[in-house]
Amino acid sequence: MNWKTFDYSRTRVRGVARQLVANDLSQEEKIEAINIVASFRSAHSYPMHSMLAHIRNKAYEVDKHAIVVRRLKRIPSILAKLKRLPSMQITTMGDIGGIRVILRDIKAVQKLSDSLKKSKTRNRLLKTDDYLAEPKHSGYRSIHLTYSYQGSKQDYKDFRVEVQIRSKVQHSWATAVEVAGTFLRQNMKAGQGDKQWLAFFQLISPAFVCLETGAAIKASLQKRIDEEVSSLKVFDLLRSFTIAARHAMEKREGFYLLRLNTREKTISIQFVPSELLLEAYEDYRRIEQEIAEDPTRDVVLVSADSLKDLKLAYPNYFADTRLFLDNLKKVLASNEGNMTKKTLVQKARKP
Repeated sequence: MNWKTFDYSRTRVRGVARQLVANDLSQEEKIEAINIVASFRSAHSYPMHSMLAHIRNKAYEVDKHAIVVRRLKRIPSILAKLKRLPSMQITTMGDIGGIRVILRDIKAVQKLSDSLKKSKTRNRLLKTDDYLAEPKHSGYRSIHLTYSYQGSKQDYKDFRVEVQIRSKVQHSWATAVEVAGTFLRQNMKAGQGDKQWLAFFQLISPAFVCLETGAAIKASLQKRIDEEVSSLKVFDLLRSFTIAARHAMEKREGFYLLRLNTREKTISIQFVPSELLLEAYEDYRRIEQEIAEDPTRDVVLVSADSLKDLKLAYPNYFADTRLFLDNLKKVLASNEGNMTKKTLVQKARKP
């Protein structure tokens, strides 16, 4: 397989990325700058690929049903993160190349994290973000391990890859946040947007921990969740976002180009054979530029062992919040005696 290399200096990509964030470029300069950033992003594919087998093997040792996928971060997301974190440089951003692992429960998440940190690898572990021990303000819980590529291919030396390890319940919470943010056109993932929705997800997060660990959920917390579910019409709204996918049921391992239209509630999925990966990088960049001014359209290039794993790992692109709603029902069910009639009606409705 041919892998994309980065043919510019890191000083150059840092400079153009900051100019894009500052919006201090002519249209012609902007196109060139985006091409440079896209080239830098594409060059993360090989470091991800080189780490994938080791991470997958370790994940299967912990959970034979683990889901392991990878993706290249969208350029709008790269620039938004640089804008949000002015001290960060694009060359030190850890998650341009990302590997996501989804496991059965919190114990498996911790076990895999410990196993990876103890395992021998040529790549250097730069950073551990333990959002189980210290959740983000938003309520996000997971473990992130950021590695620096130190393999034999010098073209990719020091490129960074983030390994994101989640449990199924934590994954359902994060998916719902992204789906709500996408359709409400707010960056809820970054803690921005409607205050009531952000507060709702903050409330749900500790309740989902109780759900996973079997701990009792405080009645006061259940009552507040119940009130917010009714006020926001959570079940009705999240179900209304369901996306209709137009694609063939691919079962092949490889890359998939996903194109989302939230106005029409559709997603198209294109399988990319390995011999066409370089062309797919160019398509990814071109489509991003075409839809840059349209907040109802999105595109991302991801890889998975199968379309089934793709859907399970990235349900936000299919607006699939069924697992989140099932978990929310379980949280509310233990307090059904005090639930409002309105919430019970919502719960009883079929998608």
